[in-house]
Amino acid sequence: MAKSKVKLSYWTRSTNDFDGIEELKENLTRDFDLEINRRTSDALGGWLFEIAIEIYQKLTLHEFLQSYAEDAIKFGIGLFAKEIFQQIRALFHRNAERRPDISEIKIIFDDAEIVIYSLYEGSIQEVATDLSAQIFSRWAALQDRLESRIKSLHVPIFFHTEIVEVDKEKAPLEISAYRVRLTVDETIRGFKKEHFWKLWGIRTNSDNQIYDVENDTLKPEIFFTQEEYWDFWQKKYRNFK
Repeated sequence: MAKSKVKLSYWTRSTNDFDGIEELKENLTRDFDLEINRRTSDALGGWLFEIAIEIYQKLTLHEFLQSYAEDAIKFGIGLFAKEIFQQIRALFHRNAERRPDISEIKIIFDDAEIVIYSLYEGSIQEVATDLSAQIFSRWAALQDRLESRIKSLHVPIFFHTEIVEVDKEKAPLEISAYRVRLTVDETIRGFKKEHFWKLWGIRTNSDNQIYDVENDTLKPEIFFTQEEYWDFWQKKYRNFK
């Protein structure tokens, strides 16, 4: 049986890689088709020594839920990522002084993908299993309520207004949008565990939807990933000036 593909991407300083990264590569290569991408920077930034994980499944999400219904809902990401988390946890323990973290985890099926974004140090490790289990348990019902197939689910999403001082003689620019958490220049404060269970962003073949988890309601609204948000921000800023 072919191994599942796992891709790890991370940034470090040019002179300092993770201590123990070769051991992690060796251990994960036994069970996975592993790809690791390291990029370096000497700039200061909270994204240094943060790992983004992509797990590729060679089946559709519908097939996954049908084949592993009980286990998928009960164990969530732990069903196929337990070994990955164990190895990364050991790597982080050896590099604790660098405060390493998982920046996001992406589960990629043949027909859809799920992206969970970090909110605070250790947040993905804390919520991944329970959160993904709830996502799997709600997926079919959400799909039934939408006219187009779900392409991606982004968790969590926030509605926020940025106040930008452009000119002292003008009123400040207000940029309101649904978006994911930013890894740099974030102005939202007080991220908490419960935010993972408030708003989710859904992309289908035809539109964007904001899913209010607590109230089980859908609303057609555009939302932005980080890169998309900064493009949107720059356009608003240029037009305002």
